[in-house]
Amino acid sequence: MGDEFVSIEAVSGFMLLACAIASLVWATVGGYAGFWDEARIGDVTGRDIVDGLIVLFFFLVGLEIKRELLVGALRDRRAAALPAIAALGGIVVPAIIFGLIAGNSRGLDGWTVPFATDVALAVGVLTLVRRWMPSNARLFLLELAIVDDIGTLLLVAVLFSGGVSASLIGVALALLVPLNPVRGVSLLERVEHHLLPWVSFVIVPLFVLANAGVSLDNAETALGSQVSLGIIAALVGGKVVGVTAATFVGLRTGVGRLPDGVEMRHVVGIGLIAGVSLTVSLYVADLAFTGVALEEAKIAFFAASLLAGVLGVAWLFIGRRTRVRGRT
Repeated sequence: MGDEFVSIEAVSGFMLLACAIASLVWATVGGYAGFWDEARIGDVTGRDIVDGLIVLFFFLVGLEIKRELLVGALRDRRAAALPAIAALGGIVVPAIIFGLIAGNSRGLDGWTVPFATDVALAVGVLTLVRRWMPSNARLFLLELAIVDDIGTLLLVAVLFSGGVSASLIGVALALLVPLNPVRGVSLLERVEHHLLPWVSFVIVPLFVLANAGVSLDNAETALGSQVSLGIIAALVGGKVVGVTAATFVGLRTGVGRLPDGVEMRHVVGIGLIAGVSLTVSLYVADLAFTGVALEEAKIAFFAASLLAGVLGVAWLFIGRRTRVRGRT
């Protein structure tokens, strides 16, 4: 399931990028908001339908978390410790940076926005640099992203009472799916296998297309706001600092170990790429912000993800001359 997951997520990442760009162009040209509000099935708008389907995304996330914890890489507690510590650093440091820049005027809810790594987009970026990375670096990023998702979902559950339904219902239902094999294949893996393409190629791209659109007419002003600056600094600077520092501490204290072939310079690249954030961040931003602040957050996600992805690729490209084992 691991190779299939990575392959599908890599292709899905490029689809998400295409949908994100399309939503920006559409919103800037005009007619974007009207379409999603006027397209209806009965009294339910097109946007509401797409937002409702996102439950299946969180259901799939829950299945992945359960599988990894019980039979996957996270089952080995010492091997899983380092990505978990790295993910924690990638949550705490961005939260502090966002809080310092955006201030308390936006409230505590806004601190959860610059947390989540977009797995599909991050895997897509890693696909571009796979020749310069050991294969185990990809596994480290995936484990980090899974723990990152767990932390984000827990924070959403604590801080938001009205928007918990989609995320918690999806994850809670996933935890009820049995892992024990029947006729050689577990029900969990069977459901995950059939659901993954639909979520990756239909539901998540539709969600991004329906929610990421924002007019770029006032992008320059929006990028100068406290919310935008806080998100960009948190995702581009906070993620890599938090992931790298936490990994270093974990290694020095002997709590965990890096996968074979992975060095600290790779961790820095992974920390940069972990700043690529869209799907879950859009979901959380819609809970935390409204009006102008929400538009500022959306523009910041695009800017931060682009910058983090470019810096991550550049960092790994510069270090490509150093030979590593276990290339993909």
